[in-house]
Amino acid sequence: MDVVIPLVFVGVLAAVVLVFLALTLVPAFRARQSRSLARAVGLELDPSIAARVERRLTLRARLGAVGALIGLAAGTALVLVGDLGFNAGAWLVNGGFFIGLGIGVSASSLVALDRPSEPTVRVARSRDITLSDYLAPHELIPTRILVVVAAALAPAVWLVPRDAVVLPALFPAAPLVALLAVGAAVVLEVGGRAVIARPAPAQTAEQLAWEDALRATALRQMLTAPLTLAGVSIIWSGFGALTLLPPSVGQIVLGITMPVLMTGLIVVAVLSIVSRPQRYFLRHLWPDLASPR
Repeated sequence: MDVVIPLVFVGVLAAVVLVFLALTLVPAFRARQSRSLARAVGLELDPSIAARVERRLTLRARLGAVGALIGLAAGTALVLVGDLGFNAGAWLVNGGFFIGLGIGVSASSLVALDRPSEPTVRVARSRDITLSDYLAPHELIPTRILVVVAAALAPAVWLVPRDAVVLPALFPAAPLVALLAVGAAVVLEVGGRAVIARPAPAQTAEQLAWEDALRATALRQMLTAPLTLAGVSIIWSGFGALTLLPPSVGQIVLGITMPVLMTGLIVVAVLSIVSRPQRYFLRHLWPDLASPR
């Protein structure tokens, strides 16, 4: 039964990805994606660049979908050959999906090099850029911290007595999810830097701004996996670590940490809504183009 449920989950995820992959063949869907991105990042979608943006988004969607399916298949294979409970199996599949998606998105940004058909003047930057130029601090810094905490806290689960009252399948799940979070973080840090280092030929400032928009949205997609996986691992590891403490102390620690965690999540959520992190790169790199709206 534990294997059947993750396989149903795999089937649903695979079906969703295949439907999305099929939609990328529809011209109206591709055009709508470009217009939606333009509204999200606050840039005008000039007809001279619309085809380029649509082509890049379509390539990203397709390679991301292929990567997600490969990761899904790899995670499923490990579930079938491994002796894992439902929680570990489901999150292994989930982690494989997100890591594969991140690799696919990163690959799409590396191979989609638009070269001008003839020699022309190019717009150049006045300085080097980093991940922090594209990802808002309240997203990038907490993600890095959560991954480190998850990796440090997960081994404590193995100290919990096997007869302790904890979440089902906690023992294999938390360290496994922490490992997946580290893997996803490596994809972000290494793949993200490769994306940034990729040449960005542009003939106008607007074209270069759009290149930054495509990079920023790709990096934000890659950020989702380590953030989610690390958060889940910390929650599960935290429950395991609490069982190592005397009951009275554990209740005090739980009473303090849970409100702090909930408050932190609410603060991050509010910042994401108010600050529009999808436009962070525009305010940071292109203040003259940033809309006050």
